[in-house]
Amino acid sequence: MPKTTQSKASTPFDIFTVIAASQNKDNQKITSTDPLAMACHYYNEGQEYGNLGSDEYYVSDKTLADNIRQYYRNAYTIQALKGNKLSKYQRDVMAIVTGQRAPVTGDTGLLHRLPYLHNEDVIVDQVVEQTENIDTPATAEISRYFNLNPIAQYKRYRGSMKGIDFWFKTEHNKAVRLFVHENNMLLTIMSQLFQEGPRDYLVTLGPALHVSPRKFSYYTVNTIALG
Repeated sequence: MPKTTQSKASTPFDIFTVIAASQNKDNQKITSTDPLAMACHYYNEGQEYGNLGSDEYYVSDKTLADNIRQYYRNAYTIQALKGNKLSKYQRDVMAIVTGQRAPVTGDTGLLHRLPYLHNEDVIVDQVVEQTENIDTPATAEISRYFNLNPIAQYKRYRGSMKGIDFWFKTEHNKAVRLFVHENNMLLTIMSQLFQEGPRDYLVTLGPALHVSPRKFSYYTVNTIALG
Protein backbone atom coordinates (compact mmCIF):
# COMPACT_ATOMS: atom_id res chain seq x y z
CA MET A 1 0.00 0.00 0.00
CA PRO A 2 1.55 3.29 -1.03
CA LYS A 3 2.64 5.56 1.77
CA THR A 4 0.58 8.68 2.07
CA THR A 5 1.75 11.96 3.51
CA GLN A 6 -0.44 14.55 5.10
CA SER A 7 0.44 18.07 4.10
CA LYS A 8 0.56 20.70 6.79
CA ALA A 9 -2.14 23.30 6.64
CA SER A 10 -0.55 26.59 5.71
CA THR A 11 -0.97 29.46 8.12
CA PRO A 12 -3.10 32.13 6.45
CA PHE A 13 -1.43 35.49 5.94
CA ASP A 14 -2.90 37.95 8.40
CA ILE A 15 -2.18 41.57 7.47
CA PHE A 16 -3.52 42.71 10.84
CA THR A 17 -0.90 40.59 12.61
CA VAL A 18 1.82 42.18 10.46
CA ILE A 19 0.51 45.67 11.21
CA ALA A 20 0.27 44.90 14.92
CA ALA A 21 3.83 43.58 14.97
CA SER A 22 5.06 46.73 13.25
CA GLN A 23 3.16 48.93 15.68
CA ASN A 24 4.51 46.97 18.62
CA LYS A 25 8.05 47.55 17.37
CA ASP A 26 7.39 51.29 16.99
CA ASN A 27 5.99 51.36 20.52
CA GLN A 28 9.04 49.73 22.08
CA LYS A 29 10.77 52.06 24.50
CA ILE A 30 14.37 53.17 24.21
CA THR A 31 16.42 54.52 27.08
CA SER A 32 19.21 56.68 25.71
CA THR A 33 20.20 60.33 25.67
CA ASP A 34 19.03 61.93 22.41
CA PRO A 35 17.51 65.42 22.72
CA LEU A 36 16.24 65.38 19.12
CA ALA A 37 14.50 62.04 19.66
CA MET A 38 12.90 63.51 22.79
CA ALA A 39 11.70 66.51 20.75
CA CYS A 40 10.23 64.05 18.25
CA HIS A 41 8.56 62.21 21.14
CA TYR A 42 6.74 65.36 22.24
CA TYR A 43 5.89 66.12 18.59
CA ASN A 44 4.37 62.65 18.15
CA GLU A 45 2.44 63.08 21.41
CA GLY A 46 1.03 66.42 20.26
CA GLN A 47 3.02 68.45 22.80
CA GLU A 48 4.96 71.45 21.53
CA TYR A 49 7.36 71.51 24.48
CA GLY A 50 8.75 69.15 27.10
CA ASN A 51 11.85 68.12 29.00
CA LEU A 52 14.55 67.31 26.46
CA GLY A 53 16.78 66.09 29.27
CA SER A 54 14.64 62.99 29.67
CA ASP A 55 16.06 59.81 28.16
CA GLU A 56 13.03 57.58 27.53
CA TYR A 57 11.22 57.58 24.19
CA TYR A 58 9.92 55.16 21.56
CA VAL A 59 11.41 53.52 18.48
CA SER A 60 9.08 55.65 16.32
CA ASP A 61 10.54 58.81 17.91
CA LYS A 62 14.10 57.66 17.19
CA THR A 63 13.14 56.78 13.60
CA LEU A 64 11.74 60.27 13.02
CA ALA A 65 14.84 61.88 14.58
CA ASP A 66 17.11 59.87 12.28
CA ASN A 67 14.98 60.82 9.27
CA ILE A 68 15.29 64.49 10.23
CA ARG A 69 19.06 64.17 10.57
CA GLN A 70 19.39 62.56 7.16
CA TYR A 71 16.99 65.02 5.50
CA TYR A 72 18.78 68.20 6.62
CA ARG A 73 22.25 66.71 6.25
CA ASN A 74 21.49 65.94 2.61
CA ALA A 75 19.53 69.15 1.91
CA TYR A 76 22.08 71.55 3.37
CA THR A 77 25.05 69.70 1.91
CA ILE A 78 23.54 69.99 -1.57
CA GLN A 79 22.68 73.63 -0.93
CA ALA A 80 26.26 74.41 0.09
CA LEU A 81 27.71 72.48 -2.87
CA LYS A 82 25.58 74.58 -5.21
CA GLY A 83 27.16 77.71 -3.78
CA ASN A 84 24.13 78.82 -1.75
CA LYS A 85 25.24 80.28 1.56
CA LEU A 86 23.74 78.70 4.67
CA SER A 87 22.09 80.98 7.23
CA LYS A 88 23.17 80.88 10.88
CA TYR A 89 20.07 78.84 11.68
CA GLN A 90 20.90 76.35 8.93
CA ARG A 91 24.52 76.12 10.11
CA ASP A 92 23.31 75.40 13.65
CA VAL A 93 20.98 72.68 12.38
CA MET A 94 23.75 71.21 10.24
CA ALA A 95 26.16 71.12 13.18
CA ILE A 96 23.62 69.27 15.33
CA VAL A 97 22.34 66.76 12.77
CA THR A 98 25.88 65.85 11.66
CA GLY A 99 27.14 65.53 15.22
CA GLN A 100 29.73 68.28 14.82
CA ARG A 101 28.63 69.52 18.22
CA ALA A 102 26.27 68.36 20.94
CA PRO A 103 23.08 70.36 21.54
CA VAL A 104 23.27 72.94 24.32
CA THR A 105 20.60 74.67 26.40
CA GLY A 106 20.31 77.44 23.83
CA ASP A 107 19.27 74.89 21.20
CA THR A 108 16.10 73.86 23.07
CA GLY A 109 13.76 75.96 20.92
CA LEU A 110 15.47 74.85 17.70
CA LEU A 111 15.17 71.17 18.64
CA HIS A 112 11.49 71.47 19.54
CA ARG A 113 10.75 73.19 16.22
CA LEU A 114 12.72 70.81 13.99
CA PRO A 115 10.05 68.07 13.69
CA TYR A 116 7.46 70.69 12.70
CA LEU A 117 9.77 72.40 10.20
CA HIS A 118 10.77 69.01 8.79
CA ASN A 119 7.09 68.22 8.23
CA GLU A 120 6.66 71.54 6.38
CA ASP A 121 9.74 70.98 4.23
CA VAL A 122 8.73 67.43 3.29
CA ILE A 123 5.28 68.67 2.25
CA VAL A 124 6.78 71.49 0.17
CA ASP A 125 8.99 68.87 -1.52
CA GLN A 126 5.80 67.00 -2.44
CA VAL A 127 4.31 70.23 -3.82
CA VAL A 128 7.44 70.78 -5.94
CA GLU A 129 7.16 67.24 -7.33
CA GLN A 130 3.49 67.68 -8.28
CA THR A 131 3.72 71.15 -9.86
CA GLU A 132 5.63 72.98 -12.58
CA ASN A 133 7.87 75.98 -12.14
CA ILE A 134 6.41 79.38 -13.05
CA ASP A 135 8.76 80.39 -15.89
CA THR A 136 7.16 83.72 -16.79
CA PRO A 137 5.38 84.93 -13.67
CA ALA A 138 3.04 87.92 -13.78
CA THR A 139 4.43 91.06 -12.20
CA ALA A 140 0.99 92.18 -10.97
CA GLU A 141 -2.02 90.59 -9.34
CA ILE A 142 -4.16 88.13 -11.30
CA SER A 143 -7.90 88.03 -10.57
CA ARG A 144 -9.99 85.33 -12.25
CA TYR A 145 -11.57 81.92 -11.74
CA PHE A 146 -9.16 79.06 -11.08
CA ASN A 147 -9.82 75.38 -10.60
CA LEU A 148 -7.73 74.62 -7.53
CA ASN A 149 -6.79 71.04 -6.70
CA PRO A 150 -5.74 70.46 -3.04
CA ILE A 151 -2.27 68.98 -2.50
CA ALA A 152 -1.48 69.26 1.22
CA GLN A 153 -1.87 71.42 4.30
CA TYR A 154 0.07 71.93 7.52
CA LYS A 155 0.15 74.11 10.58
CA ARG A 156 2.77 76.78 10.00
CA TYR A 157 5.60 77.09 12.50
CA ARG A 158 7.90 79.38 10.54
CA GLY A 159 7.70 83.07 11.36
CA SER A 160 5.47 84.82 13.84
CA MET A 161 2.16 84.24 12.03
CA LYS A 162 0.33 81.16 13.31
CA GLY A 163 -2.17 79.40 11.10
CA ILE A 164 -2.57 76.87 8.30
CA ASP A 165 -0.84 76.79 4.92
CA PHE A 166 -3.07 75.25 2.24
CA TRP A 167 -1.29 74.16 -0.95
CA PHE A 168 -3.12 73.76 -4.26
CA LYS A 169 -2.23 73.34 -7.90
CA THR A 170 -4.02 75.09 -10.74
CA GLU A 171 -5.39 73.41 -13.86
CA HIS A 172 -1.98 74.24 -15.40
CA ASN A 173 -0.06 72.56 -12.55
CA LYS A 174 1.19 75.80 -11.00
CA ALA A 175 1.57 75.85 -7.21
CA VAL A 176 -0.68 78.10 -5.13
CA ARG A 177 -0.41 78.71 -1.39
CA LEU A 178 -3.19 80.08 0.79
CA PHE A 179 -2.34 81.05 4.37
CA VAL A 180 -5.22 81.40 6.85
CA HIS A 181 -4.50 82.82 10.31
CA GLU A 182 -5.56 80.64 13.22
CA ASN A 183 -8.00 83.35 14.43
CA ASN A 184 -9.62 83.84 11.02
CA MET A 185 -13.24 82.63 10.79
CA LEU A 186 -12.42 81.39 7.27
CA LEU A 187 -10.17 78.65 8.68
CA THR A 188 -12.92 76.13 9.52
CA ILE A 189 -14.71 76.68 6.22
CA MET A 190 -11.49 76.46 4.21
CA SER A 191 -10.48 73.25 5.97
CA GLN A 192 -13.80 71.67 5.00
CA LEU A 193 -13.59 72.84 1.39
CA PHE A 194 -10.00 71.60 1.16
CA GLN A 195 -11.09 68.09 2.16
CA GLU A 196 -13.83 68.07 -0.49
CA GLY A 197 -11.33 68.18 -3.36
CA PRO A 198 -10.96 70.31 -6.51
CA ARG A 199 -13.36 73.18 -7.12
CA ASP A 200 -13.56 76.55 -8.84
CA TYR A 201 -12.60 79.63 -6.84
CA LEU A 202 -12.60 83.30 -7.71
CA VAL A 203 -9.04 84.12 -6.71
CA THR A 204 -6.72 87.10 -6.66
CA LEU A 205 -3.15 85.86 -6.90
CA GLY A 206 -0.14 87.96 -5.98
CA PRO A 207 3.10 87.95 -8.00
CA ALA A 208 4.94 84.64 -7.86
CA LEU A 209 7.37 84.04 -5.01
CA HIS A 210 10.60 82.13 -5.54
CA VAL A 211 12.29 79.65 -3.21
CA SER A 212 15.88 79.79 -4.42
CA PRO A 213 17.42 76.61 -2.97
CA ARG A 214 14.67 74.51 -4.56
CA LYS A 215 14.43 76.52 -7.81
CA PHE A 216 10.72 76.61 -7.05
CA SER A 217 8.09 79.30 -7.48
CA TYR A 218 4.46 79.57 -6.44
CA TYR A 219 1.58 82.00 -6.26
CA THR A 220 0.11 83.34 -3.03
CA VAL A 221 -3.61 83.96 -2.59
CA ASN A 222 -4.57 87.52 -1.67
CA THR A 223 -8.34 87.02 -1.83
CA ILE A 224 -10.51 83.96 -2.42
CA ALA A 225 -14.22 83.26 -2.90
CA LEU A 226 -16.27 80.31 -4.10
CA GLY A 227 -16.89 80.18 -7.82
